[in-house]
Amino acid sequence: DYFFDRDPTAFAAVLNYLRSGELHIPTNMCGPSLQNELLFWGIDELDIERCCWTNYNTWKTQCRSLEKLEYDRKLSTTQHIVLNKHNSTCWQRYRSRIWTFLQDPTSSVKAKIYAWVSIIFVLMSIFSFCAETHPLFRVAPEDIERDYIMTDEEKDKKTLPHPSLVVIDLSCLMFFSLEFISRFVCSPSKIKFMRSLQNIIDMVAIIPDYIEMVFLMFDPIGRKGMVIMDFMIILRMLRLCRIFRLIRHVPGLWIMLYTLKASFNELMLMFVFLLIGMVVFASLMHFAEGNEGYDNIPIGFWWSIVTMTTVGYGDMYPQTGFGYIIGSLCAIAGLLTIAFTVPIIVSNFVLYYT
Repeated sequence: DYFFDRDPTAFAAVLNYLRSGELHIPTNMCGPSLQNELLFWGIDELDIERCCWTNYNTWKTQCRSLEKLEYDRKLSTTQHIVLNKHNSTCWQRYRSRIWTFLQDPTSSVKAKIYAWVSIIFVLMSIFSFCAETHPLFRVAPEDIERDYIMTDEEKDKKTLPHPSLVVIDLSCLMFFSLEFISRFVCSPSKIKFMRSLQNIIDMVAIIPDYIEMVFLMFDPIGRKGMVIMDFMIILRMLRLCRIFRLIRHVPGLWIMLYTLKASFNELMLMFVFLLIGMVVFASLMHFAEGNEGYDNIPIGFWWSIVTMTTVGYGDMYPQTGFGYIIGSLCAIAGLLTIAFTVPIIVSNFVLYYT
């Protein structure tokens, strides 16, 4: 008698394969376990029938995706400094601890607390960025003459942010600057650090503040002309990049961006479908409506995109019978396009997040 200490469920599929020549695999077995059984019995996995191949191949695709996710996540957040226990200096060990503390919130309780502090500073910075545009948080300089009632445009140009917002901005700037310098000094590779997209965004969000401070020192209320004021507006807009710092401390945001990156092919497919629909329905609407608000096809691009994405601002709408039919088909085509592609992206996000 021969005895093989193998899985009986998998052996039933193997025995049936030897009898009929068709390899059908059970759906209640783990993919790697079934692969080991096929290797033991010397059966090529390519012999699996098409009806069972999808279930068998799903786990391999998911494993590859999760392995790549784990690799990219570690590369972006937990790239540790390799130390030699015998030759490492005190500074190298100290630098490694600082780098892990700044990059990996899960490394210790203190690192987790620091991550929350960093999130609070980001939220304070965004609050200051938004609040300084509100009249309630703006004050007139003491050296400006106010013998007449200023218009809203003059108030925006000739008033300054409230001193409390200035204190918040300076505090956030000091915190972000010290953090960026510390991470740069303690990074394992300065070149990789500067090539990282997150670090580039951090630097872009910090440098404009120093440039703006220099301009404000020489021209606090913008008397030097509109060119400087327009440049200051651009600098203030760059401060909005600070909100992307949340990606480093909120795993869900990083997973969402990674899902979009991993679903690039599906997104491109959806954009191609939308592009085709945009051109087709805009052209049909132009010829159907004539001069009723659709004077040319490029104007119809806006209407078709708004309709296919089910937004419907109402600024452009059909007024003829043929226009109603084309508009209905455009809305249905947009729903089908989004319904076919979005579930794939959602399934990728659920896989990565869970």
